[in-house]
Amino acid sequence: MSRSLRWFEVGASALARLGRTEGDHYACPLCLRVFGRDQLDQLSEEHVPPRSLGGKALVLTCKKCNNEGGAKVDAHAARQQKAERIVARQDKGPSRARVSIGGVSAVVDVRTDAGILVAHRPDLNHPATGNRLIMEFVDAIRNRQIPPITLNYNLGGTLDLHQAGVSWLRAAYLAVFAALGYSFILRPVFNPIRRQILYPQELHIQRHTIFLPIDEDPGTKYLLFVKEPAWLKALAVRLGTRVVLLPVFDDSSLPYTELEQRLERGDDLSIRGDSGFPWPARPEHRFDVAEAEEISAIEHFIVRSCHGPVTETTSNRADG
Repeated sequence: MSRSLRWFEVGASALARLGRTEGDHYACPLCLRVFGRDQLDQLSEEHVPPRSLGGKALVLTCKKCNNEGGAKVDAHAARQQKAERIVARQDKGPSRARVSIGGVSAVVDVRTDAGILVAHRPDLNHPATGNRLIMEFVDAIRNRQIPPITLNYNLGGTLDLHQAGVSWLRAAYLAVFAALGYSFILRPVFNPIRRQILYPQELHIQRHTIFLPIDEDPGTKYLLFVKEPAWLKALAVRLGTRVVLLPVFDDSSLPYTELEQRLERGDDLSIRGDSGFPWPARPEHRFDVAEAEEISAIEHFIVRSCHGPVTETTSNRADG
């Protein structure tokens, strides 16, 4: 049995258990379209986070959602991460750029993980450009001047920070679906999140992600229930240098409005918690497969997790 078929059966069993379908059907967690077993070829394994950001296959989504996600938002997230590593001088590259010294410019490769190393690309420039570039620099030094030097990086396309943020929101949402299942993400409180993911060019959620320092371990991933601050009733999904906030309770408002207001005031934000779930390695659907008494115990665990003692902390700026 293929992995995709195993994941289909896990999801189909969960839907049937919840009374959402009468037969052997799987619902895409993003668009919620339903697919039968004979439509397995219309589903695909989606990487969470995206493959371009080091993610691994984790859930099934329909091919339409998977393909559109990569085309619309994931490329922006990859460019954003690339730009951040360049600025932090952690980009092992080489990255394509155009360097300008005085009135001469050339295409070069740049690495920033050990200082700034610029390598001329003679195959991409006029044969005389390299010598002119060096002479421009040498003449300025002889005249005891610091030549104006600019580096313009080629990120492979335009960078839309909002759509990059939607890519991280999408990854967090899919991770939570893999861990907890349909019964968690099909609640009405998640409707605005799905709208934002499905329509990334629109603005439905202003702020949902906390940015950690760039030197944080990019491979760290987990799901953590927030205890402090008390007003932030959320599930924090750690994705390397980002923490995406998702709602926990049906009767609580989304945390994003107050988050936006506090950040606009310049408030420092520290998020603390000590309970949650490990990063899923495959679709687990914990809420979907739990018996009634187990669900009650899980809900009690969530409430306790959001109000108990504090041991874990993540903090820094936030953005959408």
